Amino acid sequence: MYEISQTQGYVRISFTGRIGLEEMKEWLNEMRTAMSQPNPNGLIMVDLREMAVLPKEAAAILESAQRAGNKSGLKRSAVIVKSAIIQMQFERIAKLTGIYTKERYFSADTNPNWEKAAEAWILQGKEPA
Repeated sequence: MYEISQTQGYVRISFTGRIGLEEMKEWLNEMRTAMSQPNPNGLIMVDLREMAVLPKEAAAILESAQRAGNKSGLKRSAVIVKSAIIQMQFERIAKLTGIYTKERYFSADTNPNWEKAAEAWILQGKEPA
């Protein structure tokens, strides 16, 4: 399952459970709509705390979405994780798609202030401590 919302100057995406190919395609269509709204600013928070590892076919959709986002003006992205495996999967994809330098990872397990730290990165470009 996924949820996309506009909040406090950025797009917030939350993934939970296992995301298959069809659901990832639906997400991509909704993301295109969300990013085409007036004043898209290229700032995104991705909450992966409750997500399972992406299957290969769904990961391919994510790769194409990240490439498109990078070309259309992604400025900063904060990725919230609880799983080292999920973080490694998303870091690998970010390196492949060219957004790795624009992305920071925040562990909800080790940082009780992960949301504030992530917003500071997204909105102000403040590097995490």
